[in-house]
Amino acid sequence: MSWITKLQYIYKKYQRRLLYVDLVIILVVFYFGNYFEWVKNVVLPAAIVSALAIIIEILFSMSNFIESNYTKEYKTVGEVLSKIVSIIQNEEKAQQEIIVVGSSGGTTINVMIQNIIDTAKSPFKVSLLIANPESKMSHYFPDHWALESETTINRLKSVLSEKPKNLVVECFVHDFIPSIAGILINEKHLFLGAYVWNENNKKMSAQFNPLLYFFRSPENETQFKIFESWFYNSPKTKIKLIEDEN
Repeated sequence: MSWITKLQYIYKKYQRRLLYVDLVIILVVFYFGNYFEWVKNVVLPAAIVSALAIIIEILFSMSNFIESNYTKEYKTVGEVLSKIVSIIQNEEKAQQEIIVVGSSGGTTINVMIQNIIDTAKSPFKVSLLIANPESKMSHYFPDHWALESETTINRLKSVLSEKPKNLVVECFVHDFIPSIAGILINEKHLFLGAYVWNENNKKMSAQFNPLLYFFRSPENETQFKIFESWFYNSPKTKIKLIEDEN
């Protein structure tokens, strides 16, 4: 354990006690500061700054705890999109990343990417995994998926041909029947859903179940592992979107 890690551990362990000491110092100096002028001028400002810093950190910790234990259901693309835009605007990272696992990618290319271009304050990477329109399992897909997948790929090529600033896009296709749908933002914000079967024609339903939002935490780690396993480990083929792409 490095000395920095040790200091962090000690600080976390005695954080509240340090806050109590700061508050006591502030109160004592407030009432008796006239008798100890140097204490009032030197110790009081330090105690106030220290107390405020600890209080702010505690509030952030409470906020993260509440968010990590909060799950919301999103039934429409519009609801999800507004949440995604809010997350992107409030993130402060050198590079942001969105991973999308879906069916045909129509919503991603038609709506989401343009909003990212308009909203993102930093470089952005979008990774998209969609159904292969030439899959041997395509007879189980809704009839419009194949055409939409081809359209998505062509539109991505068109978007990238204009060389948008600070935007990197990669697209993969898979040959299996999709089971999950979801969007992962910066490895910590996850919208997760699942595809279901159409009872009438024994094909996949074009509509997945409502997306559930999860913030990454030990309590929600299982959902993140499921999504990441499907994206990173499932057999897939990368689509060449630009001419000089390897």
